[in-house]
Amino acid sequence: MKPEATVEERLTEEQCGKLFQRLFPNGLTDPFLVQKLAPEGRERREVARDAEVADLRRNLDEAYRESVEEARHNPPSATVRAYQRVYGRFPAGWPPEGEGENSS
Repeated sequence: MKPEATVEERLTEEQCGKLFQRLFPNGLTDPFLVQKLAPEGRERREVARDAEVADLRRNLDEAYRESVEEARHNPPSATVRAYQRVYGRFPAGWPPEGEGENSS
């Protein structure tokens, strides 16, 4: 397998465009396609994806913290109460703890 090309060996968007013009002289000049296939375009997509994943994680963390706070201030759910009646104790993880508070 050939190693990843170095920065000096990669084509720029302009070079990719010229290559496409030579390969497809009858009009395949879609700038979006050139951008998608250029290495810089791939790197931009990876950065955008990483930012999106980080944003989703922040949203999940916030939703988790909100649900823990809500559970702390409300009576246990029917499922938790039923577990407590059957086993004589609350299930592991009840009452809910925030991040960094779990001793396990």
